[in-house]
Amino acid sequence: MTRISNSWTFHKRNRFRYSDQEEVESMSRIRSSFEVARSVRFVLVLGLALAVCAPMALSQHKPAFVDVFLFGLTTVPDTALSAIFQATADLDAEEAPELLIETYFIDPRLVLNADPYNADLSDSAFGVTAIRFDLEPPPDAEPWIGISEPLPKSVLRPFGVSYIGERAGVIIQPVLAPDEAASVEPIDPNSDLISGYLEAAGTMSSEMLDAVREVLDSLNEGSAEEIRRFIADPRGEFQGMDVFFPSRGFRLIALDVSLALESGALGFSAVLSGLGTFSEGFAVVGDKGVTVIEPAF
Repeated sequence: MTRISNSWTFHKRNRFRYSDQEEVESMSRIRSSFEVARSVRFVLVLGLALAVCAPMALSQHKPAFVDVFLFGLTTVPDTALSAIFQATADLDAEEAPELLIETYFIDPRLVLNADPYNADLSDSAFGVTAIRFDLEPPPDAEPWIGISEPLPKSVLRPFGVSYIGERAGVIIQPVLAPDEAASVEPIDPNSDLISGYLEAAGTMSSEMLDAVREVLDSLNEGSAEEIRRFIADPRGEFQGMDVFFPSRGFRLIALDVSLALESGALGFSAVLSGLGTFSEGFAVVGDKGVTVIEPAF
């Protein structure tokens, strides 16, 4: 597979049970919602916090997955995404210092908020999870990560949509099919990175994202054997629950969170005491690992 970054054009794909027209409409709705939110950013944080968090406080009703996703995108500091993309590039470099790698995958906020990144990711607003790909479990240990790869020669993009529970999680990484990659350009960390996330979310309907949450909630309440099956074949397990991620359009990264913690492959920068984080978030996917940002409540 080729790892690239997007030129921020919208790429149509064939979807199983999700037509091109539905994809365009989904993308349009998400982009419109975000643009309205960004245009009134000075009242947005309060408004979205009430819209997203109040239903949880008053009842067991959960806000839509896409609403939490947009809440996180809209409240993240302008400098933070650029900083995470730059840190991801530095971590992936062949000459990356081992101390940087080790520190990042223990406490990612500590690295991101320090020079030279200065991400300004507050512990009252975001949880930050860093998951390392290049640590192999011992020979007799269960795998903590499972990846359903896309079609050969697909083009990977670093924009991920994530759902990380206490025991199981997934990062959904939309990709470009081999015949769609002609116009690809490298990513500039100082460019409009938000557009990449809006495009990534636009490849899925709101109902599909909510179905992802239902599957993961079931896994987090289920048995260890169910999580093992999910790690072994994330695409197949989703398909068994009538949630379809064609190999033409998606790479899926499944996580056994407990085993990742035990293996030292997962580091988490927690929020302040008394706060929680949504399981829904967005991710920056690199070669050595992935960084997940989850809004606090």
